[in-house]
Amino acid sequence: KMKDGSGINIKALSGVYEQDNEKLFLQNNVIISHESGYELQGEEMRIDMKSRQDFSDKDVQITGPDAKINAVGLDGDMGEGVLIFKGPATLTLYPKDSVKNKEDVSNE
Repeated sequence: KMKDGSGINIKALSGVYEQDNEKLFLQNNVIISHESGYELQGEEMRIDMKSRQDFSDKDVQITGPDAKINAVGLDGDMGEGVLIFKGPATLTLYPKDSVKNKEDVSNE
């Protein structure tokens, strides 16, 4: 869970958990979904379960209802809800009246 109590779901095709130091190394189609509708996709993610820190030096993409971010890796703090994207990075913001958002509203 995040600092605000919101939930996340983590999936990957393969991974290794180091029980002694509580570190998780995920590879191949890593997907981290947040209950707000945002989803992070990447090929690799390292997560320190004790400190709740995560990082990747591989390409990542985050998509959600309001924006999309592409970056060459990230550093994150799951407890604080902070992600720092490594560059080059691009951010695409979706206007409130965009076709994507109109479709989302009509499906509710």
